[in-house]
Amino acid sequence: MQNKGIQHIIPRFYLEYFCHNTTNNVTVYSKKKVLRQSTPYKIAKQRKFYSLEKVPEYHKDLADEILTIIENGIKETHQQLVECDLNITPVKKINYATFVWFLFCRTRTFREITKERYFKKVNKMIGELANDKVKFSEVLKIKFTEKDIEKVRVIALNNKIHEHVKMEIDKDTLIYAMATTSSNKKSIDILSNMKWTIIITTQKYPFIASDHPVAIFNSKNNLDLSQQDANITMPLSNKMCLMLSWQSSLSIIHPYNVRNHSQIVTNINKRTLDWAYEEAYVGLTNEFTQDLLNEFGFIIQ
Repeated sequence: MQNKGIQHIIPRFYLEYFCHNTTNNVTVYSKKKVLRQSTPYKIAKQRKFYSLEKVPEYHKDLADEILTIIENGIKETHQQLVECDLNITPVKKINYATFVWFLFCRTRTFREITKERYFKKVNKMIGELANDKVKFSEVLKIKFTEKDIEKVRVIALNNKIHEHVKMEIDKDTLIYAMATTSSNKKSIDILSNMKWTIIITTQKYPFIASDHPVAIFNSKNNLDLSQQDANITMPLSNKMCLMLSWQSSLSIIHPYNVRNHSQIVTNINKRTLDWAYEEAYVGLTNEFTQDLLNEFGFIIQ
């Protein structure tokens, strides 16, 4: 398999949900460059960002292939969440939690935090998929047939995960297998078991995306998702945000059913911008968004 060259750090399909309705563009704000209008295809990407070093040539783009499989497998669920529909199956919920976790782990911000530990996690995950047959089968046999399990295992053993389409492997099965047998399992399990809440906003107070859109917060200021006051926010679109927490009592938060709605949106946007590495993406630009961007050091003129 040849190296793909340019690879997207933030998925294009995700950024499309932040485009302006009439132009299909987003305004890109940077901490280093003047703002500009662009399409999701042209932003949040870097040459060979996920290409693995010191591995055989046919392995080099395996991380990018895995991320592509995850993205393609959860697009329908993402649209469902944007439509405020939380009635998703347990497998799809785990798969979307996998997307959220990998979206947190795939950015420049995460590399700064972990100093390249992400690649070690990817390699460990691949090894577990390919070699631990007993664990692999035990985890999946309740949900899937032995035939499905063995198909996925053959792909992992041959280090050709990108060929799942040729073998007619269901994407849900493949993502579920990766989530439940990998070194990321603990974090993904926690995310899928938290309470999921959709926060809806208005045009006046839009959500902002960034080059690190998944923000984790707890009172100890670390990445411990199991802490009872931990919560994770990820904007789904200009008007929707997903929040995962242990304490939320509402499944959907509308602008009209909470008194401090504008402050909730402000706090979420501040988290997004605080975690951002260099860029923020805005579809609905107004005084509210510009004040926040300016506060966090983005160039607004």
